[in-house]
Amino acid sequence: MKMKKRVETYVQKYEKILIFDLQENNNRFFFHGLISYITDFLNYQQLIICSKYISEIKNLRNMEFWSYQEMEEFVTLYYTYEFSDRITLISDSGQYSGLLNYLLTGLLTEEEFCRALLY
Repeated sequence: MKMKKRVETYVQKYEKILIFDLQENNNRFFFHGLISYITDFLNYQQLIICSKYISEIKNLRNMEFWSYQEMEEFVTLYYTYEFSDRITLISDSGQYSGLLNYLLTGLLTEEEFCRALLY
């Protein structure tokens, strides 16, 4: 229940929330580069939340790192409730129609991916 309240608070505070759920450690360098690239497009009304696998990223403004348990709890809530269109989940868990897959297969450039996430 704490996670639900936490997410509701974020939805009220930020206009866009990007959640990077890294399942496999071998993708952390890709996610690190992607998040570093995305931060060039961020404004103060946007929040990035990352799993602990990517914790070597410098703590940038409006950025949090969640434990595995926090991320699991959030993902369960995310698929159970529709909080808002302000939340975007980016995961390497095999979503074939997700934006990340479009980027990885070359259907989107990095810039197109970032713009699609943030707008």
